[in-house]
Amino acid sequence: MGCLRVPKLNEYLIDPLLKGLDDEHVYVRKTAILCIPKVLEVSMELVLSKDLPNKIEKLLEKEDNPKIIATALITLRDINSFLNKKTSLKSSIVSKILNISSFLMEWD
Repeated sequence: MGCLRVPKLNEYLIDPLLKGLDDEHVYVRKTAILCIPKVLEVSMELVLSKDLPNKIEKLLEKEDNPKIIATALITLRDINSFLNKKTSLKSSIVSKILNISSFLMEWD
C-alpha cells in the first residue's frame, strides 16, 4: 500500500504503519520500516507529525534482530537524505551495529 502515491491514502496507512513498527513478527516490522520512506515522499508532513524518524531510532535501540537493524539504518539514511540532513547515531546504537555486523551478510 505504501507504493501507491495517493496522499489521501497515506492518512489511512499511517496508523497501521505505526502498529507494524511494534509488531512481534520480524517480517511485519521490516515491511513497516521499508514503507516509511515511500510515505515520506508523498506526505512528508504526515511522517514528520507522527515523529517516525525518532520512532525508528528508538526501535534501533531496543531491537536485537540484525535484519531489522540493517533495514532501519537504511531507512534512516533514506529519510535523512530526503530531508537533506546528516545521519547521526547514538553511541549505543553504533556499538550494537558493530556487535551484530558479523551476522549481516550481503547475500542474506
